[in-house]
Amino acid sequence: MARKTLGKPRFYADILQYLKALGYYAGSDSPELWTLDPTNNTEYGISSEGDPTPYTSGGGGLRKGREANLEMAIPMQRLPRSSTTSGNSNPFTISNPNKSIDRLLTNVPQSDVSGVYGAVLGHSITNKPMAIEINDYTIEDVAEIANYSSFSAEYSGYSLWSINNCGAEENIDSIRFSILSNESHNTGCVSYGRWFEPEYAFDLKGSVSNSYEGISTQTTVGGHTLSNIKHLGQPHWGNGLPAWTLQKQDDEDYNVGGAKGRRSWQVGFSFLSDDKLFNKEGNPDKFFTYNEDTEQHTFDTSLASFYKLTLNGKLPFIFCPDNDADEKEFALCRITNQPKFSQVANNLWSTSLVITENW
Repeated sequence: MARKTLGKPRFYADILQYLKALGYYAGSDSPELWTLDPTNNTEYGISSEGDPTPYTSGGGGLRKGREANLEMAIPMQRLPRSSTTSGNSNPFTISNPNKSIDRLLTNVPQSDVSGVYGAVLGHSITNKPMAIEINDYTIEDVAEIANYSSFSAEYSGYSLWSINNCGAEENIDSIRFSILSNESHNTGCVSYGRWFEPEYAFDLKGSVSNSYEGISTQTTVGGHTLSNIKHLGQPHWGNGLPAWTLQKQDDEDYNVGGAKGRRSWQVGFSFLSDDKLFNKEGNPDKFFTYNEDTEQHTFDTSLASFYKLTLNGKLPFIFCPDNDADEKEFALCRITNQPKFSQVANNLWSTSLVITENW
């Protein structure tokens, strides 16, 4: 089994960070939950003022309680702020809700190169049902990507899942994270967005590095070499674990052998089709193509939509360098070079990227 591979990658672009950048974020009682910064060390607990909403399992997922058999219902409570703070809800609220935002959040493409996902990073929530809500509807049709089965996580650390159907919600004004628990939990951040896969795998000539720029050395007058350590890499996440660690053993000190440094990938793509790389120039909405005959909008699954959602990679995104690997590697990254595209044949293009881990 290969220990590190550069294969066909997957990029996870957070829609909520994009909406923030465009000025559609109206605030939250728990703003740190929506920063895509899993180092937030915030303890949440279920308060007596919480608004329990009954949900039931079955039929492929979690449904609204009023639509379910209440004898089988379980109270899915919204995750409130800590009891030491005011407020008891955590929604990411959207200013000026409209159809364009509705489509961007809920239109799931019928494609094997793009989809919708949810994620919770830096959490200590184990064996407790948790889900993402759009308005007051819990997304029910999901599939595991990492550490998320039957709507719960087996281990503390991080969880990712794909979303196969978001429902047909309109006038979306809030995204919310909910759990079923009467205990307090550490949660770093929640992510909701779209994932993208390119047409082909990375070129074979790629490079991977792990830098320790937080450590400098100097030579004294006497010729001794001293090391000055400012930082060893990404700080621990909100659950106290090193980044991208699943706590599979309770008595293990994961800091001793945990990942250190800053990872970076210098990679390239060759001979990508133009329709897999660029938006259609005639579309006023670069994310969707509108068919006047069917009056339907089709999401543009090209990599151009990924670049647009991350503002050319300047907003953070979750990166998996080989989505076909048995043990997937993840990183929270930005693109640190200016992407350029070179035409190498008719309607075929090449590009190179420097993808750098960030915190």
